[in-house]
Amino acid sequence: LVRREMMMAPQVGQMQRPFAPALAAPAAAPPPVPDTIGSAAQAAEAEEAATQLLYRFPAKVSVATGHTVMVPFVDREIAATRTWLYQPETSARRPLAAVRLRNDGDTSLPAGIVTAFDGGTDGSANFVGDAQLPLLARGTFKYVTFALDAKTDIRREDLGVRRTTLGKAVNGELTLTTKSRRTIAYEITPPADEDREIVIEEARADGWTPAAESKDVEETPTRFRATVKAPKGQTTKASLVLERTDRQTVMLTDYAPEEILARIRGLENETPAVKETVLKLGALVGEINRARSERARLDTERKRIGEDQERLRRNLQSVGAGTDLGRRYLDTLKAQEDRLAEIGRTEQTLDSETAAKRQAAVEIARQLKL
Repeated sequence: LVRREMMMAPQVGQMQRPFAPALAAPAAAPPPVPDTIGSAAQAAEAEEAATQLLYRFPAKVSVATGHTVMVPFVDREIAATRTWLYQPETSARRPLAAVRLRNDGDTSLPAGIVTAFDGGTDGSANFVGDAQLPLLARGTFKYVTFALDAKTDIRREDLGVRRTTLGKAVNGELTLTTKSRRTIAYEITPPADEDREIVIEEARADGWTPAAESKDVEETPTRFRATVKAPKGQTTKASLVLERTDRQTVMLTDYAPEEILARIRGLENETPAVKETVLKLGALVGEINRARSERARLDTERKRIGEDQERLRRNLQSVGAGTDLGRRYLDTLKAQEDRLAEIGRTEQTLDSETAAKRQAAVEIARQLKL
């Protein structure tokens, strides 16, 4: 039952003139409220504006100075269901006592404070709590939460994300389809003498949808909601499974051999031909990596020789080229120059072989069919 009342503000009395004696006068009795106002909840006309809800009353109300009057303008029943709302970010182990309100009327329900009472078995009304209800548009519902339920225990475990990737390759173009599944498990233990209907709320991330086995999951722009019935005296297990599918298309021929290998290795739909391709690419990548390591070693050697030649030339200037030591320095410099020339030729060979292996990897990728 929803009842809304409006308090009319008192009028401001006239100020007395300066130095005029103030005479006490008996307070005037408030004018009687018209009988029509008593049924204003039925007679008031609601009008929905763009940003607010207006109520127009059929009769004027006069309020004497210093008095107030309460005017009811909404008095009707709406559908309400008691439930328990579990929000992990609010409490990891306890659900919130809540009421699900649905506005089945012809107009929106204005915002205000909701006070909830729980009917006892002896006919008494027990106070549950107060909550703020935002404007409730017609045909919609909202959960109004009050306090944590200390008698219900919930254990939540995020089992993580499992991914499977399928591939399709034609003329060097690879399309990858990755299916991800995230499972969240719950164990709900209600009180020994009370059943619970738990509404589980989880944050909704872009691209994720409930899996087929997670039935009757409600989706909002920001939340997933799943309802679990937990009978009294036992622990109920439930799970929420979410899925998402991502697709990516790449040109394998635009990638280096090691990147091509990383793209096609480990596909769920790997065929014998793909396995053979992986082996060939693996061999090419191994040879390229060895060539890269050898080239790095040669670069280090060239740098070391260059530093040593600077030392020898300084020493040669000090002792002179005609001395025995000077001639030894010259012989060493000549041998080092020969080695530098050999390093240059080896690097050219390595670069040529590496380029050929990279081109071979591109051809293998272009011929891959999956």
